[in-house]
Amino acid sequence: MIQFLYDKFPIFNLLIKFENNYLYAIEFCKKDTILFVDRLDNKKFDFIKKLIRQLDCYLNDGKFKFDIPIVEHGSLFQQKLYARIRQIRSGTTESYLSLAHKFATSTRGIGNSCGRNKIPLFIPCHRVIAVNGNLGGFMNNKVGSFGLLVKKWLLKHEQIN
Repeated sequence: MIQFLYDKFPIFNLLIKFENNYLYAIEFCKKDTILFVDRLDNKKFDFIKKLIRQLDCYLNDGKFKFDIPIVEHGSLFQQKLYARIRQIRSGTTESYLSLAHKFATSTRGIGNSCGRNKIPLFIPCHRVIAVNGNLGGFMNNKVGSFGLLVKKWLLKHEQIN
């Protein structure tokens, strides 16, 4: 597994993990977080160049659609849910309740599955919100209020551009 840091977002960095030209996981990190990452010469890795190019495009245009190959994670239910969430277009949202009805489960089941998403920008669980318009959670609130700050920034970025 190789990991590197993408540090061009204004309020967070992305710790990106990949293997065999597939995106494995990303983590949102505070700007002041100190991480040990692999030193890479991105000239040697076409995958890294493509990934950086796509992240740069997303930064310039919140409507940009990623097409990076990803490792499928989770149960069969989660994989089906993640496939559906990938269909939510940038600049739009869908509610936990709507997805719960589509998948014959509870809103908590949708939220818990979103929280287990290991690739939360490429499988855009930030676009899933409460039916009343509240943000709900993000990344199972593993990073507390920082996670909600990231979700709010992503949604705003996608609306503006």
